[in-house]
Amino acid sequence: MIRYTFSAPVKDRALQEFRAWLNKNQDRIAKHAPEGWKLEGLFFGVYGLSDSLFEVHWTLDSYGALDNAVAAAEASAGSGDGWAAIQQEWFQFLDASGSSGRLLKSVDHPNLCVLAS
Repeated sequence: MIRYTFSAPVKDRALQEFRAWLNKNQDRIAKHAPEGWKLEGLFFGVYGLSDSLFEVHWTLDSYGALDNAVAAAEASAGSGDGWAAIQQEWFQFLDASGSSGRLLKSVDHPNLCVLAS
């Protein structure tokens, strides 16, 4: 299992509108996830104990799933729905300049390769 976590700050004064959009579109996000991606959850940091206010957690079936995300975005570009539209819509609420992503593997994964300094 590979866990992909994407986080980003929410734009000023957009929190309640973004929360409503997420609640309305959570099933749509899961439905249009690229092949090999499983939505694990949508989260907001609380009590100021988070680097970013918003996080989305995914389980990927392989590193190839990252390529599938690019292909899904290209295939649905301009359609008004699908993966590309979801990305465009949620970035209306997020500050992309402060976004980050992390790929994580379980410590007991048989192919774990950790690069450390």
